[in-house]
Amino acid sequence: MSVAAAGARRPSEARIAAAATLACALEVSAEKVGNVTPTRRFADVRYDDFALSAQALGTAVSRAEPGRVGRAVYEAVAATARVAPSNTNLGMALLFAPIAAAARATRAGGLRRRLGAVLRGLTVDDARWAYRAIRLARPGGLGDARRAIRRHIHRAHALATSARAMGPATLGSGPSPGITRGG
Repeated sequence: MSVAAAGARRPSEARIAAAATLACALEVSAEKVGNVTPTRRFADVRYDDFALSAQALGTAVSRAEPGRVGRAVYEAVAATARVAPSNTNLGMALLFAPIAAAARATRAGGLRRRLGAVLRGLTVDDARWAYRAIRLARPGGLGDARRAIRRHIHRAHALATSARAMGPATLGSGPSPGITRGG
């Protein structure tokens, strides 16, 4: 089979589901500070919940198609909500639904070109479905994010005020300690 012919083949729903499931399983299996992993859990969710959610998400997202990306996000979140007690894969659903739709698209071109077309074709209806998914998932930490942003803005303002008060010697006289250029 030629490279052109191989590139023209579209993956089946089963292959898309397997790829999404594997990606979710690999992501949660990596040890990361502050996240659920095989050795760390949160009060409301454990590694097993993410493993079950990976399967549910993969199957749901594999049905994504151009013109129905937002609906696919919602269906993926709804599927994971049936198997896990809290949000496990909203971010993955938002990431994978357009990619899966592009993989299934019938228009010509490689995946990158088809993905661009899918993203340019997103509609208000897609946004509505995605917002429903976000409400259904009830992602944690959004209230904390607002407080953190205000705290960081306040600190940045205080630092800038202090730097101005100390004069030009503190502003831009070289790289900050611990920061290297080009790395």
